[in-house]
Amino acid sequence: MPDNSQAIADIRALLNSGATTVVVDGQTVQLNHDSLRRRLRELQATDTAAPIKRPRVASIDASTGW
Repeated sequence: MPDNSQAIADIRALLNSGATTVVVDGQTVQLNHDSLRRRLRELQATDTAAPIKRPRVASIDASTGW
């Protein structure tokens, strides 16, 4: 599995900037934030450098009384 840390950081920077267009070497690129978020989720799912996520809450059995 690849280390996607740099690509994840780049996409986060684009999303946090709020930019909708970027000009690189005279070429204007229109950004689609929905597709960037989708790609970010894909990269995060396959990133080997990401820490293992633990569930927030373990299974709770609320059927038993106090």
